[in-house]
Amino acid sequence: MKTAYLILAYKLPQQLIRLVNRLNGPETYFFIHIDKKSPPEYFKIVKDKLSQLPNVMFIKQIKSDWGKISCVNAVLMGFESIIDSSIDFDYVVHLSGQDYPIRPQSEFTEFLNNNAPYSFVEYRKVPVPDYPSINENILLRHYFFGKYHLVFPKSDMFSSPCINHFWNPVVNHIACRPQLPFNYIPYYGPAQFCLHKSHVQYISEFVKLHPGFVNFFVHVNHPDEYFFQTLLINSPLRRTVQNLHLGFVKFYKKNPHPKLLAIEDFQKIQGSKMYFARKFDMGVDSSILDKIDEVLLSGSDYQFSLEL
Repeated sequence: MKTAYLILAYKLPQQLIRLVNRLNGPETYFFIHIDKKSPPEYFKIVKDKLSQLPNVMFIKQIKSDWGKISCVNAVLMGFESIIDSSIDFDYVVHLSGQDYPIRPQSEFTEFLNNNAPYSFVEYRKVPVPDYPSINENILLRHYFFGKYHLVFPKSDMFSSPCINHFWNPVVNHIACRPQLPFNYIPYYGPAQFCLHKSHVQYISEFVKLHPGFVNFFVHVNHPDEYFFQTLLINSPLRRTVQNLHLGFVKFYKKNPHPKLLAIEDFQKIQGSKMYFARKFDMGVDSSILDKIDEVLLSGSDYQFSLEL
């Protein structure tokens, strides 16, 4: 079972090195994208250390802006790099630089062996009841330009039927944003996932044949949380996509943004039975990673290959 880890990172170079060290093993490969906006010394620290490993490749750097299409483009570039390599990979695991394994890699490899050719992507149909802000209006009526956005008007905006009677004919003649290509149903989910080779190849070929699909998401807010879920669950391969996220994440209440995990979260991390967790920051609390190494990953087949 050959696994390619596609890791997008922009800070915490020592933590990224630690992550690769912890994941490293036989038939494991790393394709790393460092945000072009990161300080040059960040890239130098990481490359000087990780270039010692023959199974580590660096993807061409682009500016990867949080919440923008560049995050999707970085993943698609990663897919191309993996496909174009000489590695006959079985799975691609997409992580951020602030993820970390919480079960031994031997267990994760066994899980993948037992479940091929399924992919593991958490998805929820839009609108998402738990998060009122995640709705079709965000995709179809909001046109984002960085921190600014244009909101297209809609019919029946007013509580008064009389006002709507005069308003609707006007708004229906205003050019509105197009619907999702191919009348696809929108889906939402975490940006991190685990894809079987067949799904990676399907996505790569699809975006080449249908660049308009990518273009639609250029002005969507946080497109990396819609793009891959929407594409896969509307595809002919949807029956081999399991609605399952393999990572433990702790969210703020009524806010789909992850909290930083700390030592007080250890029991919940341990009880989750997940394979990964996020997000961590060694500069805030490194003891939680030490605890994971000591308790959850001790006795694994892992050996440090580099000194931090």
